Amino acid sequence: MKKQLDKELEHLRFTKQRNVMGRMGKPTWKQRLNSLWHKEIEIPLLPVAAFGMMIVLLSGLTFAGNEISYTTRDSNETIKIGGNVYWKEDFEKLVKKYEN
Repeated sequence: MKKQLDKELEHLRFTKQRNVMGRMGKPTWKQRLNSLWHKEIEIPLLPVAAFGMMIVLLSGLTFAGNEISYTTRDSNETIKIGGNVYWKEDFEKLVKKYEN
């Protein structure tokens, strides 16, 4: 069988022997960096999605604890002075502050 294969392939010659033999040695830093750069990374979707949702929920809970409290005014009266609108209570406080 080997003789028959050698007979059929005798007209084929391997011309890139030097290139292949040159590549068989230790890889250079450039080749190592190139192989690292072209490395395929697989990221599982389920754990990454679960981790992302946990971060979103924890940040939501953190910010939900900092509720903003709005004070309600006893009177909703406004006054217009000089083209500007003020709350009556705030205006009276400022007037009392600057009268003294």
